[in-house]
Amino acid sequence: MGFYEKIEQVTTKDQFLEFLNLLTKDFKHNVDEWENKSIDNYLEAIESWIEVMKVSIRTVIYQYQITSIGTS
Repeated sequence: MGFYEKIEQVTTKDQFLEFLNLLTKDFKHNVDEWENKSIDNYLEAIESWIEVMKVSIRTVIYQYQITSIGTS
């Protein structure tokens, strides 16, 4: 299963942390395959992604809060 499929299944804080751990491991083992190899490039990519999002960041935060109620 690829990263896109895995992130679609993330609904809790613990699942998100597991996903981040998976990304970290993949980066360490496959760094040449990653487009953003430094934190500044990665953060710039996130900024660009957020600028073109079709939903507001408030919607994303609200959805996270709704799905994480009782999981902290």
